Amino acid sequence: LAARDFDLYGPNDSFGATLTFDNDVDSRRYEPGAALPANRIEALKEAHSRNIHTWVSCEPVIKPEQTLKLIEMTHEFVDLFWVGKLNHYPRMEKKIDWPKFRSDVEDLLQKCGKQPGIGYRLKHQLIEAR
Repeated sequence: LAARDFDLYGPNDSFGATLTFDNDVDSRRYEPGAALPANRIEALKEAHSRNIHTWVSCEPVIKPEQTLKLIEMTHEFVDLFWVGKLNHYPRMEKKIDWPKFRSDVEDLLQKCGKQPGIGYRLKHQLIEAR
């Protein structure tokens, strides 16, 4: 739905979306009522094609492998990525190797030629997790 307003965007505007999952099943389970990942990705592509600055918030990270895949899938038309750690779900958080994930995401962003726009929360929580 957001793409219908792209003609209203000015030269200093930007468009962003949250991407948490790479598939409809997980998205519907954890994000009921939200636009499906493919729809969000298409909106980002459209914004980029109109020279609108794009960004993605990959948070909360629930399935690190999906976050990495989403960055790989979208880096060509997303200007900035923010990555945020899952919080307030200790059982789920324990299952993720946060220092490894941080290293993996920073390496991937560098490989894709992106400035790591890793948010304050992820950086500091992962430093504490070491």
